[in-house]
Amino acid sequence: MRSRPDTCDAIIVGGGLIGCSIAWQLALRGLRVRVLERDVPAQSASWAAAGMLSPIGEYVSADPLRELADASFDLYPHFVDAVRDATGIDPQLARSGKIHVAFTESEFEQIRVAFAAVADGATVLSGEDVHALEPAVHDAAAGGVLVERDHHVDNRLLGRAVWLAAARAGVTFTNGAAVAAVERDADAIAGVRLATGDFIASRFVIVAAGAWSGRIAGLPRLPVMPVRGQMCALEAVPPPLAHMVATRGVYIIPRANGRVLIGATLEHVGFRNECTAAGVRTLTDGAIEAVPALADARFTEVWSGLRPGTADELPILGHDPETSGLLYATGHYRNGILLAPISAEIICDLVIGQATRMNIEPFRVDRFRVGTDAA
Repeated sequence: MRSRPDTCDAIIVGGGLIGCSIAWQLALRGLRVRVLERDVPAQSASWAAAGMLSPIGEYVSADPLRELADASFDLYPHFVDAVRDATGIDPQLARSGKIHVAFTESEFEQIRVAFAAVADGATVLSGEDVHALEPAVHDAAAGGVLVERDHHVDNRLLGRAVWLAAARAGVTFTNGAAVAAVERDADAIAGVRLATGDFIASRFVIVAAGAWSGRIAGLPRLPVMPVRGQMCALEAVPPPLAHMVATRGVYIIPRANGRVLIGATLEHVGFRNECTAAGVRTLTDGAIEAVPALADARFTEVWSGLRPGTADELPILGHDPETSGLLYATGHYRNGILLAPISAEIICDLVIGQATRMNIEPFRVDRFRVGTDAA
């Protein structure tokens, strides 16, 4: 007798922080949810990130990403509290602010101009001001800008906690699941076929597979590309910095426990998820140039991750225009940790048929002229 296929209300392809956040929120709204993860949840780009919550970013812009980032930033305190209440794990949200430091007058002018449009929480600093706030910064600093609306979280703790919260809410996780194809019935989603041949039927499929989203058969061609980022960690007790520091393409994040993160390179090298001598040298040279005391810090870890980039550096969010029940939450590039709460809210609203509180038109998949692969 032929067995009936597994069924659920929603399948999420990809178990990173965004996939787990969506799964958790859908389960809390009463849906039967299954997450298919090619490896281990929250252990890929979510684990490799720095955990910065930077809605303003390195370059101030009026593009739609800023509105999305601001909305997600405002959700973060509640998001972290909910995670802690559900699991007992504290993701360590730190409201430290970030100082963008310049070491030449031309760099200082560029920073001043870039942040002039920020009306809330951006303060121009002289070189003396920088040293008053952060004595460990090199005394050659010409000045900087303090952005108070710039926090950070322990992304590794957060990813583990959201995975646990989702599981406790009833989400089924299938780890090590290789997806053969997303299958359709005419113009509607039917479900997902695994490499094992097993079929899981579902009313909704949400693609949240990060850099691998464009490799899933049966989908329109998604213009999502891997962008490698290398990072390293030092140990310095007591921490030499109170704020995050960004300068010349390198950022430095001090943790309360003395761990200091340095990141991150931007490399278009395909799916080569590995560290290189040149990448690590770039990070350590930049960090020591900005904060000389780090030269004596103990080197503890080096790692890399693959960000899901898009041509316009905007995420892909929302319904597929041609296939009912198919949704996307991918292409978040450098902002996956920051955008997790708002992405989960948007996708959950769309799944239950509720209007989103934000305009997501700029993030629709059909802004790209994509073709369709046969399933």
